[in-house]
Amino acid sequence: MLRLMILFVLVISMVKTNAQTVYEQFLQRESKDRMLLKLHPDATMEDVDAVLRKVADDRNFSTSSQGVAGYFVLDRKPGSNISKEDALRAYMSEPYIAYASFVFMDDEETFTGYANDIFVKAKPGVSRDEIIALAKRYGMTGILDYRPQRNIYQLYFDKEGNTFERSDKLFQSGAFVFTEPNFYTTAIRPNAVIGRATNSMGDCPVVNNTVDAEMTSFNQWGLFTGTYAQCSSAMCMVPMNTGGDPSKFLPFLSDINVCHAWNFNNGSAQGKNVGVQGSGIYVAVIDDGVDTRHPDLTMRKQSNGNVYGYDPVNAPGPVISNLIYSLTTDPGCPDEGYHASCTTGAVYHGTGVAGIINARRNNTFPGSGTSGRGLAGVAPLSEIMPVHAWWRVNVCDAKAGATSGQILANGIYWATDNNADIINCSWGWNAYNSTKVAPRIIQDAIEDAVTNGRGGKGCVVVAGAGNQNWVELGWPACNPNVIAVGASTMCGERKTAGPFPNHPSTPNLTFPDVNGPSCDGWVNWGSNYGSGPSTPYKDHNGNNLDCSNSLSVVAPGVDITTTIVNRPYTTPYGGGYDYLYGGTSAAGPFVSGVAALMLSVNPCLEWQEVKQIIEASAYNVNPSQYTYSSFTGWSNEMGYGLLNAGNAVTLAYDLYKQSTTETGTKAYKSANHLFAGWRVTDIEKVPTSAKYIVSGGARIDFFAPNNNAVHLLPGFETMSGANFNAEITTGVCDNSQYHLKPETSDNEVRDIEYFAQRRSNAVQQITVYPNPVKDVLNISLSLSVDDKVSFTILNTLGQKMGQPISIDLKAGKHKQTISATELIPGIYTIIVHTTKGTDQYKFTKE
Repeated sequence: MLRLMILFVLVISMVKTNAQTVYEQFLQRESKDRMLLKLHPDATMEDVDAVLRKVADDRNFSTSSQGVAGYFVLDRKPGSNISKEDALRAYMSEPYIAYASFVFMDDEETFTGYANDIFVKAKPGVSRDEIIALAKRYGMTGILDYRPQRNIYQLYFDKEGNTFERSDKLFQSGAFVFTEPNFYTTAIRPNAVIGRATNSMGDCPVVNNTVDAEMTSFNQWGLFTGTYAQCSSAMCMVPMNTGGDPSKFLPFLSDINVCHAWNFNNGSAQGKNVGVQGSGIYVAVIDDGVDTRHPDLTMRKQSNGNVYGYDPVNAPGPVISNLIYSLTTDPGCPDEGYHASCTTGAVYHGTGVAGIINARRNNTFPGSGTSGRGLAGVAPLSEIMPVHAWWRVNVCDAKAGATSGQILANGIYWATDNNADIINCSWGWNAYNSTKVAPRIIQDAIEDAVTNGRGGKGCVVVAGAGNQNWVELGWPACNPNVIAVGASTMCGERKTAGPFPNHPSTPNLTFPDVNGPSCDGWVNWGSNYGSGPSTPYKDHNGNNLDCSNSLSVVAPGVDITTTIVNRPYTTPYGGGYDYLYGGTSAAGPFVSGVAALMLSVNPCLEWQEVKQIIEASAYNVNPSQYTYSSFTGWSNEMGYGLLNAGNAVTLAYDLYKQSTTETGTKAYKSANHLFAGWRVTDIEKVPTSAKYIVSGGARIDFFAPNNNAVHLLPGFETMSGANFNAEITTGVCDNSQYHLKPETSDNEVRDIEYFAQRRSNAVQQITVYPNPVKDVLNISLSLSVDDKVSFTILNTLGQKMGQPISIDLKAGKHKQTISATELIPGIYTIIVHTTKGTDQYKFTKE
C-alpha cells in the first residue's frame, strides 16, 4: 500500500509540474530586490521629476535605470528589509504611477518585467464592443485600438490586480487568439561583438586589399578579397579561383562576391553594365538607432528634408506614421573623437548595421582628407529608414539592451506601413530566459510584414542567428518568415567558439565548439546554426511560437569595417569608423544589402522568392569541412552556404520557376524575363529532373513586361484540367502602387478610451483645435472648480517646446491660445495639468 501511495504522489507531482503556466514558471524567478515602475500614460515631465524626488528620499530603493519609455528600474539598497508588499504600496499610491511590480530575473544581470497593460488579438467575428464587455468583466478600465485592422487591442487596468491572472482569464474566455502582458525586458541581445581577441588571426588566405579606390586604408574582406583594379574591371566577372572560366561566378574563399553584383551585365547585345547598387530600395533598421548625420550613410528623406524614421521608444502607443527620428547624443559618450570605453553607447550598434548595408561608394566629405573618404556598403544607393526600438541598459554596456514587446512590434509595423522593402533585425529576444517565452505581438508584426508589406509582395525580414554557439537558432531568427543568417570568417568557415571561461557577460554559451575555434582568433562567441530549438519558444498562453525555420546562409561576421557614431569623421579608425565589428549582427546586414541589390533589378520578387534565390545562389564553401546535402545543398552548420551577391543578382534579374507542382490560384510577375521548366547552371543546385508542373484544377498566370518574354522550357508541364495563362503587359511591377505613396498616410493618433474611472481631474471638457494646426492652437476647456492650469507642449522625444504656460482659472468655461508658428512640422502633445490630474492630447503641426 505504501508503495502505491508513493507512486500516486509522484504521478500527481509530475502532472502538476507539466501543467505549470508561464506565470508560475516566471514566479520561480521573481526578484525581491528589483522593482519596475511604469508611469501613467498621462504622465508629464513634472511627474517624472516627482518620481525622481520620491526615489531620492526613499531609504529602501534607489534608481538603476530611469525614465526611458516611461519605465523606472529600482534596486533595493543594502540593509533594507521592507517587505515587497509595502514597497509596492509606497509607489502604487502615487497618482502618476500606473503600476509597480517586482521583476523576474533571467540571469544575474537581465530580467523581464510587466505593467498594467495586456495585448489581446480577437478571434474573427468578435466585435470591439464584445471585447470591451469582457474587459470590464475582468477589471480592465481602458482600451486602445492598437492594431485594429489585425484585431489587436491593448487593454489597461487601474493598478489593482494581477496582470498575468487577468490575461489568463481573458484568454480562457475563448474570444482571443492570444492575450499577453506587454513584456519589458533588459535581455535584448544585440548580436554584435565589439573588441579584439588576443589570439592571432591564424593562417588564413585573406588578401588585405580594398573594394573601392576610396578605401585605401580599409580592409573590407567581406565584400571582396581581390584588388581594386580587379573589382573595377571586367576581371571582376572572372574571379581568380575559377580557373578563368567566365561561366562560373564563384566568390573567393570568404567574400560575398559583391563586385559581380555591382558590375552585373544584363545580357543585352551591348553588354551594358546596369550598375546594380540598390537604388530606390528602402531598408528599415530596427535597432538602437542610427547616426543620421554620418556623412557616409544615406537616409530616406521626406519631402521637407527630414529623415523618414520612427522612434517608438520615445513615442509609445499605437503605431504613428511619419514620426521624425532624431539622434539623441549619448550623454555618457563625448561627441568628439574616439573613446574606446564608449564605443558601445547610444546608436553605436544600429549605425554599424547601417554602414554594412549602404555606406556610400566613391564619396568624400568636408575635412575628411585622403585617409577619411569612407567605405562602401553592400547596396550603396539604398536608403536607410532608422527605427529606434531599444536602448542600452547602461550607456557603455554592449551585453544587453532594454525594450518592450510593444516597442519592437511598433517598429516592425511602422516599417511595413511606410513602404520599407527590407527589415533588418540584428537582435534576439531574451535568449537566456530559461522559459523561452517571447512576445506573440512581435510574431504578429512579422506576419503582417510578409503578408501586407510591399503592396502584398511582402517585406524581406532578415535576422541574425545569434552568438551563443548553440545548435539551434535564436528568436526571431527561428521564425520561418525571416531569413536566418549565421556568421562566417575570413577562412570561409562558421564562426566557432574556443576554450574560454564562462562568465556573466557570456552566459549559456557552448564552449568549446566541437570543431574547435575558428581561424579568426575570437574565442568568446560562436554563431548559432541548425534549425529551430528542440524546446520551442512559447507565448504567454503556453502556445508554441512558429519556430520551424532553418539557417539560410552564412555571411561575413568577424572584423568587419563599418560606420560608428563617434565624431568628427576625419580618421579611418575612430573618427566615425570601426574595423572590429562582428557577430551575426554584422552578418545579417550583408544579406539585407544583397536583398536590396536583388529588388533593385527585379522589384516584382515576392519575399519568399528573395529568400529562395539567396539560398539557391549561395556557395557551398569548404565542402571538405562541411557536409552539404547532395539534393538540397543544405548544411547544418552553414545553411545553403556562403552568401553570393553576384549569383543572387543574376538569378533575381529574371524569374525562374522550377522544382514545383502548382495547385490553387497564383500569379507570378517578373520585371524582366520569366522562365519555367528545367534550368541547370553552375550557380543553381537543381537536378535535371526539376520539372515545373501545373496540376489539374490549378490556375497559374505569368506576367512579363513589354520587350521581354515568358520562356517555357523543357520540364514545363500542364496537366489535364489546368488553367495556364502567359501575358506580356505594361506596368507589371509598378512600385508607385505602394512604394511612392504620399507621406500623409495614416497620421491618425489613437488615445486610450477609458470606460471606467481614471485619474481625477478638474477639467470636465476639453477641445484642441484646429488639428492639424498652422499658426495658432486653441484649447477650450471647462473647469469644475477653481484651479491652477498649466499648458505644456512636448515633441515626440518628450522635450518641452518653449516655456509652459501656467495660469489661475475660475470654475467655468475658458479658451487658451498658444502660438505654433515656431514649431517645425510633426506630431506634438499638449499637456493640460491641474492640481487634481492631467490630460494630454496629440496634434499635428503642418
